[in-house]
Amino acid sequence: MYDNLRLMMSEPFRSEAEREGFISRFALFVKDEKKGIYHNKGYETLSQNKGIYIRFEVGTGLGRGRIVLCFSLHKFYNAMRTGRLFNYNRFGFDEATEASRMLCGLLGLDLSEAVVKKYEIGINVHTEKPPETYMRELDFIGIKGRQYRIIEDRKHKEYKLYGTHSEKGKRIVYLFYDKTYEARSKLKDETRRLEVPENILRVEIDVQRPTEKILFSRLFDPVYQSMLKREFRQRFTCDLHYKELPVKLTGLTGKQMEVYRYLCEMGETDTIEYYRSLWKRKFISRDQYRYAVSTLATIQQRILKLPVSISPEATFLLDQMRRILS
Repeated sequence: MYDNLRLMMSEPFRSEAEREGFISRFALFVKDEKKGIYHNKGYETLSQNKGIYIRFEVGTGLGRGRIVLCFSLHKFYNAMRTGRLFNYNRFGFDEATEASRMLCGLLGLDLSEAVVKKYEIGINVHTEKPPETYMRELDFIGIKGRQYRIIEDRKHKEYKLYGTHSEKGKRIVYLFYDKTYEARSKLKDETRRLEVPENILRVEIDVQRPTEKILFSRLFDPVYQSMLKREFRQRFTCDLHYKELPVKLTGLTGKQMEVYRYLCEMGETDTIEYYRSLWKRKFISRDQYRYAVSTLATIQQRILKLPVSISPEATFLLDQMRRILS
């Protein structure tokens, strides 16, 4: 469940020799002489580092230094198990707890008092169709009476990443993205690209600057894990809403349903303008345009009373998440 973590802790070294040994072992050779900062930026993938970015700030005067660790616990676990960094397979709380023990052993540090500054919890959902098919069906997450819309992130490839607003200041963001695409885009080796399974949809909660102080050890407390799983399940099986479509009844034509869908998406004025543009560009005839405009009010009054339902794709995604989080 746990992924991209950011931990911060006071310098634990008891001697200069112990400090220098740590710096050498994890290739902390990139440094800022004036500020006394060592880090391994660019060297995270070295075999001894297992994808962990380490930043060590030397203390000044009587103050102690501090260590900052940034890493994917999921990728770290796979690196320890297989020698390769990836996070598109299953990774539950049991594996996360085992990974925490591996991490402390590798670093030779007691991380129990390290403060968690950032973390993600998420699941990988295997879908029958490309993930974008399901992400387009998402509408909003309703939490404590507020609706957080699910929107497409225009900074990414089209239909590859959706989520709630992630501007500066947001502490929690709910994300949905094409994990298959994301994993393959980072691999240059064609053989390894083909090893990434098709149609993996990633669903996650990204927590930035938690409102309460969370120690690393707490993430592996069974009671805390149970609480997180219950909250995760609540968000994505109860609070998550999907786009609703009217159920077609006897006596309604396909054209009426089409006009209604545009009415729902764009509103009456934009729907009329849309059909006008189709007529001007000669995609529809003048009679078809007149039909759409003249019947819009009648269709609106009649169809607004129709029952609504979510699409088969939305139903599939909801069922999959319920099964995984049961």
